[in-house]
Amino acid sequence: MITGGAQGIGAAVALGMARSGADIIIADFGPQERMDAVCEVVQAMGRKAVGVHCDVRRRSLVDAAVAEAVEKMGRGPDILFCSAGIIGRLERAEDVSHDGWTEVMATNVEGSYNAARACYPHMKQAGRGKVVFVSSIAGTRSAGTQVAYACSKGAVLPLARSLAAAWGKDNIQVNTLVPGAINTPFLNVMLANPKKLAYILGRIPLGRLGVAEDMVGPALFLCSHASDYVTGAEIAVDGGGAALPMLAGQNPEAYKPQAYEGLSD
Repeated sequence: MITGGAQGIGAAVALGMARSGADIIIADFGPQERMDAVCEVVQAMGRKAVGVHCDVRRRSLVDAAVAEAVEKMGRGPDILFCSAGIIGRLERAEDVSHDGWTEVMATNVEGSYNAARACYPHMKQAGRGKVVFVSSIAGTRSAGTQVAYACSKGAVLPLARSLAAAWGKDNIQVNTLVPGAINTPFLNVMLANPKKLAYILGRIPLGRLGVAEDMVGPALFLCSHASDYVTGAEIAVDGGGAALPMLAGQNPEAYKPQAYEGLSD
């Protein structure tokens, strides 16, 4: 089951999982035709695929979406990939609106929990399960004009660790992917500004934006038996952005002691 699976990272991961032999549930809040389009590609690979309308912000609707998916597929999900999320409004830190704050938190944090909670009984009954949340490099650093987004993605990290600790006894692994700048419609607002784009590229050692397909390999690892002894972990998928030094200068000469005029021994 992939929330937000009708486009962007979610759609790429859905197709990657289908290529690896998974049947797919697309749970999305968007137009039905987008879900249908992804499902058709999955079905062309010879896998089962269904789409269910799902507003992750409301627990009752998530429960209903999972129940509908179980009825259509004939079994419950044993893998959950939570990619449903919003970036929210660009607002000054001191002017974050109440509606903007609650909308982002409800989608990114509560929505992730709602989906995991709804899938948990099916995983427990199956005796195994994989849950993968999607955080962001903003959740480990900061975002001055996206305070709510940064806070929401930061909150996803202890959520995953807490569920990993609680559900380990049920053989359910819960992990988190931490992407950097991935070139999907999600980032259109920021990437439309050439100066902003140049700044972002300057902070990525690999020298390029990520694409949705860059998330597929890490997702497959965390959703497969290859990661059966990995839980509560966080994997950065950011082109090396998190590895940048604290100081901007990377020339060793820049760190040598300097002689200061006017100072004596």
